[in-house]
Amino acid sequence: MYRILVVCTGNTCRSPLASILLEEAFRRKGLAEQVVVDSAGISAARGQPISDGAKQSLDKRGLEAAAKRHRSKPVEHRDLSIVDLILVMTRQHKLALLADAPETLDKVYTLREYVMLDRPVDEEEALDIADPFGTSSAAYEKVAAELETLCEEIAERIARQLGKE
Repeated sequence: MYRILVVCTGNTCRSPLASILLEEAFRRKGLAEQVVVDSAGISAARGQPISDGAKQSLDKRGLEAAAKRHRSKPVEHRDLSIVDLILVMTRQHKLALLADAPETLDKVYTLREYVMLDRPVDEEEALDIADPFGTSSAAYEKVAAELETLCEEIAERIARQLGKE
């Protein structure tokens, strides 16, 4: 079983969006039984529902059931030790995790960093995913579309790793 943890700040917008989109990408590739995706937040309160904007973006993609099930949770050290890959939204999230758990150095990446492991990145800013919290539904949709593309690429990369192209 390959385990992935997706991390953002509050675990109500970006990380649940990405984790649900990633789960769906693995399901379409026939890898739902081999890859487990979860999400958490650096500063998350426990038990909060997914934000309305994130829910609307997932509803548009037919993923409303997963959106309804989501409840926020904070990152816990034991979560970090049992996963194979940690995907974060920003470099700040990565630095926060590494400060708390330096042993995760070889498995924590921003989503873009992971997708671009074998490609050059022009700007450091290009590694971060913007936080749409408190903004318009259009901003949420822009982030959801961006995450959807990245999640497809991540699923492709992991499928190759698992020999399941």
